[in-house]
Amino acid sequence: MALKNDPDLLAYAQQGFEATPFDGLEYSTVWYAWRAGSALSESGRTKPLKCAASRGRSIRLETSGGMELKVHFDKKTDEVIEIERINS
Repeated sequence: MALKNDPDLLAYAQQGFEATPFDGLEYSTVWYAWRAGSALSESGRTKPLKCAASRGRSIRLETSGGMELKVHFDKKTDEVIEIERINS
């Protein structure tokens, strides 16, 4: 299934990837997108090209390398706990 892109979330995910300081409401959906982009950069993955909110505390991303990933956040700490690869 193709990832449906949310342009607003993608903008925040790319800002997080590029280490641009977050400017918005913490713990909002855009904050999670920003944190997900940051986590991709920190883990050595490529820049996000698509981004969408997922169920619960997770963000789905498609990278310039063609990977589709889901970034999961801890329910209590809101820290990234897993970057799950969705496709091969």
